Amino acid sequence: MKVSNIITGAAAAVLVFAAGQTLANPSNVNEPIRHVILDLDGTVISHSWTTVTISFVATATTSDIGFAFRDDPAFIYFDNASVTTGSSPNLLSNGGFETGDLNGWTYHNPNNATFAGNVANGGNPGFAWLDGSVQTYDTLDKFIATSIGYTYHVIF
Repeated sequence: MKVSNIITGAAAAVLVFAAGQTLANPSNVNEPIRHVILDLDGTVISHSWTTVTISFVATATTSDIGFAFRDDPAFIYFDNASVTTGSSPNLLSNGGFETGDLNGWTYHNPNNATFAGNVANGGNPGFAWLDGSVQTYDTLDKFIATSIGYTYHVIF
């Protein structure tokens, strides 16, 4: 997947989570999930399309792959998400939102973030997730079948 920041915000963050766990019910709006494998909070998010790769070792036969967004006060484009073992095909269907909707993804906005995300035309190319959540995170996730002990690569 790719992340592009339209305007660099003061609190831009994208979190990637996995490891066979479901979303936590966030009580702290700054830490909405368990088992974070990548936290871009406090880093400058590029104004251009940037590919990010992170890996994790599966600890369960089903893993919840998710992305949490917050960008005060800007917006982030998120596109072309994939999860592979290196030799496997992409395990995330509709990772580029090219169906023009959230087909296969589950959206969560437990703290009613303003400027919450939606599928928008204008990604690179076509549709992408556009998110500008303010003062709290909103998230996208989906469950995939995984094999315990295998290394999975999350690319976005």
